[in-house]
Amino acid sequence: MTKLVLIFTFALITIAKSNDIKVGFASAQSRRIYSEIKQADPALWKRTDDVVIQAPQNEIISAVYVTDLRDDKDGEAFIESGGVGMKSVTIGLKSPTILRGYKFEVEVYGNDPNLNGNGRYLSKGGYQHCKTVIVGQTSDYNGQVRKVFEKNIEATAIPFIKREEEIYFEYPQGDQRIKGIAIKDLEGGEAEPSINRGGLGFNFVNVKVKSARGSGYKILVEVYA
Repeated sequence: MTKLVLIFTFALITIAKSNDIKVGFASAQSRRIYSEIKQADPALWKRTDDVVIQAPQNEIISAVYVTDLRDDKDGEAFIESGGVGMKSVTIGLKSPTILRGYKFEVEVYGNDPNLNGNGRYLSKGGYQHCKTVIVGQTSDYNGQVRKVFEKNIEATAIPFIKREEEIYFEYPQGDQRIKGIAIKDLEGGEAEPSINRGGLGFNFVNVKVKSARGSGYKILVEVYA
């Protein structure tokens, strides 16, 4: 009986899951501002690390990619603060259990929102881009992930005005953690969605959507747990 319990416990620990992060879009105008392999050896405690990346000069972060390089992909990676559309991002890395390490590739891209494709400066409101943000697990794999929140938000264009809105979702059961977030631009416009608080690994998330000057947006926000 004891042997069966040990086998079952070990199976639970070694279930493979992917927490790769792919947020934003690295366009032709984007520049890679950070690229490192972050690795931790096994220890008698869970290995953790916070990686803080600051965009230089006038640039803002346009994409964050964190890839688990281990075959079983059971490490934990999540955005703690900042992210796409902001000047900095803090990425949390964790080993899945004690006696386990991790190995992640962390890549962050940035661009100057005042530059066009030819390297010429535009007015602040003239930078056109469409960002669909998808982070974490947003597909149902063997019933492990389900959609817990969905909301459409829409704003009509007003000349010379930037439209802005924030959506807050908190999972009612405090022990449940968010596994995936999708912020989809339904019109392919110029909206700037970002996750500015909470997110993967938390039980809440705050999503901010901002239009370009003189433009509106139509966005679908989905949260998975």
